[in-house]
Amino acid sequence: AAGSRGRAATTGRFVSATCASACVYVLAGGVKRVVPPESRIAVHRMAGSVKSFDWSKWDYETRRVYAGDAEIASLTDYIRQMGVSTELVAMAESIPHEHARVLSTREMARLKLAGSKF
Repeated sequence: AAGSRGRAATTGRFVSATCASACVYVLAGGVKRVVPPESRIAVHRMAGSVKSFDWSKWDYETRRVYAGDAEIASLTDYIRQMGVSTELVAMAESIPHEHARVLSTREMARLKLAGSKF
């Protein structure tokens, strides 16, 4: 395993992957952000699930909760500090959580999220 990592680092080859949801914001925190052309970066609205016990049905109920203004403002501030366009957050929040929008290489460059060359 260590040897294969060394060869990949020496040859400059990357493994393709998909980065979606919160992964995009982790990518934004990188010092050198590179997304190979074969990889996919997808965004959508932040959401979480909250379970609570419904005594009238004697069962658990799950409901979806979305980020509020404070969470979105904090994320927008973080994105700005990372040097990424805050349009990324607005774009992601406009896509329903059940769907995802794959960003093009051109969009990633325009948003200053990532380049395609190391």
